[in-house]
Amino acid sequence: MIVRNKKLIQILSILIFILIISNENIKLYASIDGGMGLYDENGDYKCTAGYNVTSNDNEQFLMTAGHCFMVDDEVFNESGTKIGISEDVLIDPDENIDYGYIDLDDNTYNPYIMDNGTVHTPVISEMNSPIEQGETVYMYSSLTNYTYEFISIYKGDDERPKGQTFYYKDYNVDGKPQVDGGASGSPVFRYVNGGIELVGILSETNGPYIYITPTYQINNEFHANTI
Repeated sequence: MIVRNKKLIQILSILIFILIISNENIKLYASIDGGMGLYDENGDYKCTAGYNVTSNDNEQFLMTAGHCFMVDDEVFNESGTKIGISEDVLIDPDENIDYGYIDLDDNTYNPYIMDNGTVHTPVISEMNSPIEQGETVYMYSSLTNYTYEFISIYKGDDERPKGQTFYYKDYNVDGKPQVDGGASGSPVFRYVNGGIELVGILSETNGPYIYITPTYQINNEFHANTI
């Protein structure tokens, strides 16, 4: 009787596994999605993951802000698992560039970001030009587990001729989380056709304003992973 029960358990386990891998609605996620927290080897929260990309050489990387890690720093996720090593950083204020990319241990193609703490939303496109003034964009960071809403107020200025500035609609509103420095690297996006169009990653905050490194400043070398 005991032997039969063991065989039955084995058969049921195999059937469950077959059902799982054959279910097209179940998505298997890589070690980290855009919007999740990035930590150092001491467990300190450093920045937020931007989005997953594929290089021109078909390698998988994770984008974040360039000032978050030094080259060769080990990077960990929220559970303390090492996810990769900081491969390179590029910071050039004149060109409005502040991004770094992490060489992931898990080389799985991952076209998802988190946009409210629980939902993995697919990335379907990335912007190849500046966003227009007055348009609404969003940003998610697990630091506050909140999806922020911003308004594009202008494309650039004397200090950031190639940059874009956005205004946080709920700045200093009671009960609304404010943008913290740990949100650096967070994905900035808008919702289109049931998915996400990436606009850029958070580079800097200044009161109610944020500055981003736009996707069109990155995608000559890296393209966002999309479904």
